[in-house]
Amino acid sequence: MVNYQGVHNNQYKLIIEDVGEHYAKVFSVVKKVTGKTTIETKKVFDMRCKVVAIASKRELNQISIELQNVGAKLRYEIVDLSV
Repeated sequence: MVNYQGVHNNQYKLIIEDVGEHYAKVFSVVKKVTGKTTIETKKVFDMRCKVVAIASKRELNQISIELQNVGAKLRYEIVDLSV
């Protein structure tokens, strides 16, 4: 018997792989959806691995749609909870 309940409890990182040509629009969306200040958002963009949020995949879907609409290329990465 397979336990599907644990599958829906996974946490994911939403990572910006490429901002595209609309840096200001992507920056604005990240600032809006995360509730971060301008300085905090700039720190996210200065990082090599731009992690926008960590949540369930369902919760991240709306954020990813908004970011993709302004040209960002994204990826999901599962969070290792065993550490």
